[in-house]
Amino acid sequence: MKLLAENIDVPPNSSFRLLRWRRSLAQVEVLDPAGRAHPLAGAGRRWHYHAHTELTALVQGSGLRFIGDDIRPFHAPDVVLIGGGLPHYWHEAGPTVGYAIQMGPEFEESLRRFGELALLGSIWLEAERGVQFVGGGVPALIRGLREVERARGPERLARLFAVLAMIARWPARERRPIARSSPSTAPRRTPPYRGIQLAVHAAFDRFAEPLHLSEVLAEAHMSKATFCRQFRRFTGRTFTRFVADVRLNHAARRLAETEESVSEIAFASGWNNLSHFHHQFRAMFRCSPREFRRRLRIGEGCEGARAPRDPTVRRTC
Repeated sequence: MKLLAENIDVPPNSSFRLLRWRRSLAQVEVLDPAGRAHPLAGAGRRWHYHAHTELTALVQGSGLRFIGDDIRPFHAPDVVLIGGGLPHYWHEAGPTVGYAIQMGPEFEESLRRFGELALLGSIWLEAERGVQFVGGGVPALIRGLREVERARGPERLARLFAVLAMIARWPARERRPIARSSPSTAPRRTPPYRGIQLAVHAAFDRFAEPLHLSEVLAEAHMSKATFCRQFRRFTGRTFTRFVADVRLNHAARRLAETEESVSEIAFASGWNNLSHFHHQFRAMFRCSPREFRRRLRIGEGCEGARAPRDPTVRRTC
């Protein structure tokens, strides 16, 4: 489950990128300001992140949604706002239809100049962990996205501002946080963060092999005490817990995507003890791996991912 860094190319004469798919995230189109559709390889079906904040609406379909450390089934309509740097991925259980609007740092900076949209600031902060919009306003929000799709030229930006105005007024009780923490992979300038960023990438890239803390400390050029303190500060958990969550995340994806046996998936996900894998998986998803696969295929799914209550893990770095 290598984490893909996606570079987003905004179309010429546009301040944001509008995506649309009519059957699958493997067949995404970019709509330019003139309404022309351009094919795009669907990164939504891969574990990826980008610097742009993304408003995604699944208007038809169902499947399994991975955002940060949260894994749970989705059923349309499903509208989420994902902050820049937050990894995400959708596993479709069948055909899906949806839209996504991607807004870069420059666009976000320009929004701060509009006092009428000041309330967006707090929602943008919430989006660092991901936000799901629920309640009676969801159909209107989806209609707003369809109006952005149909608009041309300057009107397209006006329609987007109308969508953002709806989000700015969204009741707090109907905005659900998604991930437990926001291990953003967007570059920062502080020296400790660079070491933490390297450790996060190591967890995503090398989770299937033994990953020793001593190796990560050497690569990060940090002492153990500093690293453990800073890693918990930036990610909300220990490094050991973070690696275990990445491994469980990968196992859940393989259960959803393949016919491989549970033991094959466990060992390929970096678990060398099958009993411990079962214990950790059940603690996170509140069901066994086999039950997880079975429920996913009938459209139910187990509970969303959560940190296993394992004191032997929490005490370590």
